[in-house]
Amino acid sequence: MAERREIRPLTGFRGVAALVVVTYHFFLAMGGTAPFLFDRGYLAVDAFFVLSGYVLAYNYDATFRAGADVAKYGEFLFRRFVRLYPAYIVILSLGVIKLAIKPGLGDFTAWDAFCNLFMLTGWGLHAKPVVGLSWSVSAEIFCYAAFPLVLMLGRLKAIGTGVALLGLALLIVTISKVGGGISGPMDVVSDVTVFPLLRALAGFSIGVILCGLAARRVAFSASVADLGTLLACLAVVAAATFDQTDLATYLCIVGAVFWLAADSSLSNALFANGPVYRLGEISYSLYLIHPLVFSAFGRPMLALQPVIGARTTLAIAYVVCVGATILLASLSYRFVEIGGKRALMQLRQSVLKPASR
Repeated sequence: MAERREIRPLTGFRGVAALVVVTYHFFLAMGGTAPFLFDRGYLAVDAFFVLSGYVLAYNYDATFRAGADVAKYGEFLFRRFVRLYPAYIVILSLGVIKLAIKPGLGDFTAWDAFCNLFMLTGWGLHAKPVVGLSWSVSAEIFCYAAFPLVLMLGRLKAIGTGVALLGLALLIVTISKVGGGISGPMDVVSDVTVFPLLRALAGFSIGVILCGLAARRVAFSASVADLGTLLACLAVVAAATFDQTDLATYLCIVGAVFWLAADSSLSNALFANGPVYRLGEISYSLYLIHPLVFSAFGRPMLALQPVIGARTTLAIAYVVCVGATILLASLSYRFVEIGGKRALMQLRQSVLKPASR
């Protein structure tokens, strides 16, 4: 299962989305609300799902198109598992330690423990998550499991594609209306309903369809690709600032993924430069780690408010917390994500070798 050449702007965009989520959660953790551009930061999670669908379709469509079988499916799932599980289990362990130190560990049942261990807390199975953010990782696991079926959406003809997109649009509107969003219509997070799972599956499916559309479209000229990228990015900023329904912002995020995937010179300048691309590489660890960092460093710094004022305290706390998160995420990416993936791949090889003799 050889992967294709990476579309670097999409990786960088994932990094920006992760930083938006981190910023959004920082202000919530500090007891306030995020400033104008970040107050809908939860929608950056939907960007993760769309990006995931696009990138997986881009890399694996040819593999499954050549003929899907149990072996290919198992290999695909194993590759996704070793990509996600090492960092997840480390953060889960730290979460359990935190709960053991503080009251509340007894509130978790054996069912909760089972679902947390096997990344099932985002499936609406009434399982209480140890790590609040794990719902999205769990939902992504479900999308991986459904990937061969979802992949068929990217192969539909024009009419079928239109019908699929219309159906997904109606699903997203329905989720925004009846999903019980917390901070906004699409901030749908729950361990007792399937709405978060449907939210993830909708974004993932849209990403797969976008990849199918991109494969069939006429190649854009350099100037058109740059213009599309610029307008798409400006649209995301404008919608995130003024949109109260979340739907316009969601649509603009989808448009941004489509145009960034064109891999134009502007998209590379904006999202494939060294620092932004690096954020994309560490985005998964960045996403998982930041709540623990905010709890350990951010909230205690609130004690400085009477001395240096609220704004100065927030500014210092933001620099310290985000800086610490990026540092720890970089270490996690190198030693936990890459190291853990390598170890699991080697473990599988050592198990399979005796069986193949």
